[in-house]
Amino acid sequence: ADLAMAKIAMGSMLMLSMADLALRGAVTGSGPTDPELSRVWRNSKSPYSVTFDEGKTWYSYNRSDPFGMLLGVAADYAAIAGEIDDRSAEEFAGATALAASKSVFSKTWMRGPAELVEALSDPARYGERYIQGLIGTFLVPTGVAQVARTTDPEWREVNSIADAIKARTPGYSQTLPSRRNIWGEKILNEGGLGPDIISPIYKFSSTAKPIDDYMIQNRIPVQMPTKVVFGTELTPKEYDRYVELAGNGLKDPSTGMGAYDTLNAIVEGRHQLSSQWQRGSDGPMGGRSVIIRTIVESFRDAARAKVVEEFPDLRARVGGRLEERGKAMEETIMFPNRGRLQ
Repeated sequence: ADLAMAKIAMGSMLMLSMADLALRGAVTGSGPTDPELSRVWRNSKSPYSVTFDEGKTWYSYNRSDPFGMLLGVAADYAAIAGEIDDRSAEEFAGATALAASKSVFSKTWMRGPAELVEALSDPARYGERYIQGLIGTFLVPTGVAQVARTTDPEWREVNSIADAIKARTPGYSQTLPSRRNIWGEKILNEGGLGPDIISPIYKFSSTAKPIDDYMIQNRIPVQMPTKVVFGTELTPKEYDRYVELAGNGLKDPSTGMGAYDTLNAIVEGRHQLSSQWQRGSDGPMGGRSVIIRTIVESFRDAARAKVVEEFPDLRARVGGRLEERGKAMEETIMFPNRGRLQ
């Protein structure tokens, strides 16, 4: 009994110490559950990682079980502790169980079952992606995929089974478009500690700027640009260019800044809209949220026009689409009762 009590006490102290590290920002858990907010969060942090230089560089502990699992549980609980009633023992136990399940399902050895459950629960959204990854894993051995990862540091967009195979094959992964964040920046794999091909500890360097921190703190999600412009679906290459332009590649002629630079300049007081920003309110429904979304959408509107201009094939498809819609509207005006009469 004494030994059992000692283990409980030591375990509690260990978990509280880990939770304190998470609350101080030195340890991360799984991050925000909102997909759009998670993309912004990942600009400055890495899931299930620790930092020793105030967030400039993160090191993954995701494969350092069993300690890594305990650390993940504590970090996930610390992230949701503010939303839990401390006086309720049942809610405390429920929160701990939730954090533990999130941590376990993030492990490499649980990735397959977790993705399968996800695909089964929402097949329309995740089913095709699960099949693509599954086939790619079966056809391309993990060792070969590790070589591809070390020779090609960029994350790649996967839109088909063939893409899933190419992404895991050295020499072919470079033929796929780069995966980008909402600001159009390429997502890079920085390798790990020691030889990258065998290292279980991945490294991530933060690139976050003031607008990223503000959006995370105030829970202001921004979705990735849609893959359809002017009613026409973009090819992977066209979409890659569109995301690049909309994020920060397209510059405002009057300031020389893209969307990302413009928002950071507004937050830092270096833009003509900074005074309006100072008067705005915080939160996901506040005035500052409106400013962020207005800037993002204005640059995306300009990026859509620019990408159509740069790709002749897209311009032809958009023109055909608009012509088709024009004819349909003309017929509707001329024969408004056709469908009703039939």
